[in-house]
Amino acid sequence: MPCQRCNGVIAPNDKFCGLCGAPQPPQPMVSELIEENPADDVLNTCPSCGAGVTDGQMYCTVCGKTTIGED
Repeated sequence: MPCQRCNGVIAPNDKFCGLCGAPQPPQPMVSELIEENPADDVLNTCPSCGAGVTDGQMYCTVCGKTTIGED
């Protein structure tokens, strides 16, 4: 499903867009568990909630906070 703001790719369980940070509308529950960030794609963790984030992801798809940590 595309993001309503930037047309970025949104996975079924994502609450926020990983590119622009826009909140996403709730999706119908999927009967099988879907891994939000497969282990081979995870390169870092969100500094706010610890969820896995992938390369190029500016916002966490779980909490919606920026994935760029303050130095």
